[in-house]
Amino acid sequence: MTWTRQAKYMAEIFGGDKVEIQEGQTAYPAIGTMANYLGGLLREQRYYCITAEFGTYKPVTALGALRAENRAHFHDEEFSKSYRRAKEIALDVFCPRDISWRNITIKTGLDLIAKTIRTGFQE
Repeated sequence: MTWTRQAKYMAEIFGGDKVEIQEGQTAYPAIGTMANYLGGLLREQRYYCITAEFGTYKPVTALGALRAENRAHFHDEEFSKSYRRAKEIALDVFCPRDISWRNITIKTGLDLIAKTIRTGFQE
């Protein structure tokens, strides 16, 4: 992995075990992202885009939920019991109802924001 100057800087702030950089080929090109949009608006400013990812379920579980939701979306009667159930499961996979998971995730996210503000990304 080639570490860019920005990635090295972020690794110093957040810890090298918590920073991954996206480089080279990916599964698909991300077009129309907020990162691209804001980067375009802030051309005269130093701009770093970071994304915090909070784990939920194992990848196979998430993939299964996405496939079921896709199948329901295109082949089930809209708002039928199976349609609603597939949508509910997909939602839970990405935003679990478990209150302890939510509380930990919110606290972790707020801590990351506070740390980012404290550092001010001053190079």
